[in-house]
Amino acid sequence: MSNADIIKAARAAFDAEDFKRYADFLSEDFLWVGSFPKPLNKKNTIKWITAIKAGVPDFSLNFRFVSEVGENIVRGTIEPSGTHTATLALPGITPLPPTGKSFAATLQLIEYTIRDGKISRFEIGEAEGGELFKMLGFLGLELESMSFEDLFPE
Repeated sequence: MSNADIIKAARAAFDAEDFKRYADFLSEDFLWVGSFPKPLNKKNTIKWITAIKAGVPDFSLNFRFVSEVGENIVRGTIEPSGTHTATLALPGITPLPPTGKSFAATLQLIEYTIRDGKISRFEIGEAEGGELFKMLGFLGLELESMSFEDLFPE
């Protein structure tokens, strides 16, 4: 299986909301980099994507374009979108009742690092307070004043 095929299979599991299978594609030392003040580990990544899909059932990353770069890098683009139609209960945050608000983020470049057949890193081209925080702010969550430890209690 090529690195691009690994990403496509992981994305298929994500889109099918099979987060256990999605987690199987992630290395134990996996990091999600770029959307938060500090990288997210595998455990917190799964918590967040599960909570987002529960509160925004039609959430989609609108994943497009896959290109292998070198031995272990796969690049692509995403344009997250969805409608907040259920309670959004993100870790460390008071649950937000449905607002009915729809959102569509701008096109973002992403990069995956593959090691030993697993995704070891997901990097999104946004700075702290980027598109994810804008999206959640639009829905009514004020994350800017919260610490990383508030958002990701152990």
